[in-house]
Amino acid sequence: MTLAATYDALVTLTPDDLVNVKPALATSWQRTPDGRGWRFTLRDGVKFASGNPVRPEDVVFSFSRVIKLKKSPAFILAQLGWTPENVEQMVRKTGEREVSVTFAGNFSAAFALNAIAARPGAIVDQVEAMKNEKNGDLGNEWLGQNSAGSGPFRLQRVRAAENATLAANPTHFRGAPALQQVIYRH
Repeated sequence: MTLAATYDALVTLTPDDLVNVKPALATSWQRTPDGRGWRFTLRDGVKFASGNPVRPEDVVFSFSRVIKLKKSPAFILAQLGWTPENVEQMVRKTGEREVSVTFAGNFSAAFALNAIAARPGAIVDQVEAMKNEKNGDLGNEWLGQNSAGSGPFRLQRVRAAENATLAANPTHFRGAPALQQVIYRH
């Protein structure tokens, strides 16, 4: 629940419709000519809670980060044929607001789209994560206590096995949340 509130993905599924993928950070997407990928156009003017703009580079970084760190549930994106060695060729910036995602394997493009909508598809602010990188962890330790997303909330405080406090992100592209704060208790 914390991830869903603090991060957005390119596309999303809603609880009332788990079949039809809907726009999130991407306003549109189309199949690549070879049918083995998707080309996404990013929503204009979206910012992370930090104030940094959401860029195609952040999408490349986010998907690469998941694959390279191999943390659970990286398998959701890895099943698209992405490896630490090939992910940066499979996910590429192809325009000022455009990202192309290629997959390897004989499965439907709809399957790939659903994998990208899953939680490992959350887009992370590369600038913030890398400012806090330690020993090649791509900001992972820092992100255990902080968030670097564009979601309607940002992580304000975490107390392990107690609670997580979220503060509203007033600049969320869908509008400021009605609540200023949310507390999840363990």
